[in-house]
Amino acid sequence: MLVVVIATICFGMDCRDVTVTSSRQDPTINMQWCGNAAPPALSAWLAENWPGYRLASWKCQLGERRMST
Repeated sequence: MLVVVIATICFGMDCRDVTVTSSRQDPTINMQWCGNAAPPALSAWLAENWPGYRLASWKCQLGERRMST
């Protein structure tokens, strides 16, 4: 089962959805991991990759990422 982790990050009022990783790249990712371990992992990822942005939310999606309209 493919799990994709998507973070909503914001800099002021500018927010965007960013695909962080998927279980294709990291087999330890599953829905339980996302619920329990994602917040600290995403905070560290955000500080390293998007300095100045804040983590507004995150979601785990089963299967491929679908683009919202």
